Amino acid sequence: MKDIHRYLLASTLIFSALACNAQEQHYLAIQHTDTVYANQGVCAYHFSLDSGGADEFGHLYITLQFNDKKGKTLAESTLEVEPFGGSSATRYGGGFTEVDCEQVEQAKSIAIIQATEVFAHNQVTRLPISTFTPEFHQPLKITVGGR
Repeated sequence: MKDIHRYLLASTLIFSALACNAQEQHYLAIQHTDTVYANQGVCAYHFSLDSGGADEFGHLYITLQFNDKKGKTLAESTLEVEPFGGSSATRYGGGFTEVDCEQVEQAKSIAIIQATEVFAHNQVTRLPISTFTPEFHQPLKITVGGR
């Protein structure tokens, strides 16, 4: 009988620890949605973020690394995103970062290397990189006059 109680107690503790860990780990899908020339040699990279509806995020500062095809770093920039999430209506956030176009002309990938979250009461938390799930955005083809 003692073995059963020990087993139940151990199972409960393990389940509780997993549940707490799951609640602490945010989820955030991120995708690069557009790049535009913003004048004077500056390119603006636009991003869309999806919290899934349940997770609420404070002000995000996401450090991005632009890499060439060999993985060599070409430039770093910070993506700043206003608070969002917490409900289905506010699940999406977005932002852009500006980079010198010449520096990233040969860029083939973007890596998230660091992220911090700042809450309303100025509490700063470093987010684990595993919070982010990159998604590839494939725009639809646009035709004119059905062609």
